[in-house]
Amino acid sequence: MVVRLHHIEILCKNLEQRLSQFCGRFGFNVLAETSPTPRKRFAIKRDSIHFVLTEGDKGKDTVFNVALEVKNVGLAAQRVEKHAGKILKTLSTEFDSYGDIESVIIQSPVGNVIHTLLNSSNYAGIFLPGYKKFKSGSIREFQTTSDPKLTHFDHLTFAVPENCSPVLLDWYEKCFGFSRFKINSSEQQDGFVIRSSVQGATIGMRLTALEYWKCAEAGVSLPTDDPGGSVKFVFAEPLPGQGEKLWDNLLIFYAVNLLLYKLPRVWVTVSLHD
Repeated sequence: MVVRLHHIEILCKNLEQRLSQFCGRFGFNVLAETSPTPRKRFAIKRDSIHFVLTEGDKGKDTVFNVALEVKNVGLAAQRVEKHAGKILKTLSTEFDSYGDIESVIIQSPVGNVIHTLLNSSNYAGIFLPGYKKFKSGSIREFQTTSDPKLTHFDHLTFAVPENCSPVLLDWYEKCFGFSRFKINSSEQQDGFVIRSSVQGATIGMRLTALEYWKCAEAGVSLPTDDPGGSVKFVFAEPLPGQGEKLWDNLLIFYAVNLLLYKLPRVWVTVSLHD
């Protein structure tokens, strides 16, 4: 059912600063842009990685839309409704001179995150309808670096409240056909536990993971190093008895040490850090 992770959308309080970070530090190129009404959006790309950076209000930068390409948008929406999912925008078709896409928008069970489910197989434009090729001069130019080598999304990690992971695992399995996989050979049924010392306190997180192979329905096995060969979601929840502040510090600690988009993460209402 799921073909690939199409893009991740980030609501940015300072759009130009975030563009500078992605282009200057991580080597992304601005691919396309929308008109400023109601919000200015830029689609940026590096290899098979696509982000949409959207002009936001004051506050923290927030990852809020994880867009998934699916084979059949209508069927995917039916499965979401069958399993008590909420449809935020019903099935619609958008088009321009390059073709059309079908899409729905659903509320995920993870905090403020939504999913746009779309099928772009009949579209040959630069990104999506409503986007035009980026014109130099519409924003100031950003110097692009060629390092580090970034190719694809390896996985997305959702930071979730304690004891929420089983419900989330079940929902994604039923709605989209994801399957549980072990992060580590020593992982127990309730997940893989990581502990660290942060600010003098020993705290940690419990990780569980799901994966969808794009050829799973046909029973075809793909190489594990094939870029974009699967979609992986990881759920990270605090261990019992940890305060909110320590949990936030632990998330920042692991983000700084593990993230560079080949190993990306999505936080719910947690900002990207310079």
